[in-house]
Amino acid sequence: MRMMMKAKLPNKYNLEARYVPSLVCSVPFFFLGYYYLGGIDSEFWSSAAGLTVGGLGLTAAMLFVMVNFCRNFAKLIEEKMFNDGLAFPTTTFLLDADTNLSPGYKKSIIKKIKDKFDIDLSNETEGTVANRRTINEAVRRINSIFFGKNDLLLQRNIQFGFAKNILAGSIIATVVSELGVVVSSFMDNVTALQVATVLLTAYATIALIALVSVRFVARHYAQALYGEFMASK
Repeated sequence: MRMMMKAKLPNKYNLEARYVPSLVCSVPFFFLGYYYLGGIDSEFWSSAAGLTVGGLGLTAAMLFVMVNFCRNFAKLIEEKMFNDGLAFPTTTFLLDADTNLSPGYKKSIIKKIKDKFDIDLSNETEGTVANRRTINEAVRRINSIFFGKNDLLLQRNIQFGFAKNILAGSIIATVVSELGVVVSSFMDNVTALQVATVLLTAYATIALIALVSVRFVARHYAQALYGEFMASK
């Protein structure tokens, strides 16, 4: 189930779930710039104007591009990982074969969904694609109730956004770090090669951890969503 129900999210989400991961994963780009772009047009880079434009302007531009690239790549990863929401925990938790929620609790959730939205899921929990879509639509209605109004769900949303964006960013950073290894080897730059190797190892590790974290946080979001829904009036 897609957690973002609207295009614009609170600034807290943008800062913690988008800008922080993008900044963390931008290091390999700065590495390439430091080692291999510093010598380009040295008179320009040494000038005060050049330092301002090159230091602040390019950094801001790079971060902006990285944020948008990570966001789009993260959406693609989310769609593939959770089958466009049909395999997201908020959907799978209500299926008969899933054991994350007790049968009685599932029935209570389904009853409240029927009472509140007039969506009957009592015969839609066998796990077919059509049933998953029906559950997914019901979950969207639940999400719309709490969007921007529930601190717990916002925090879970931020955690999920951070996890998927750090996953996307670390994959990008791993590729760029690998490029740094190749270029450094070709240029016979031992120091740059060592730095690139460390970056490659670090971001590959982060990517693996983030991959596990995305599924972990998604499950916690689903648990929180249904908990808040059942506690609401």
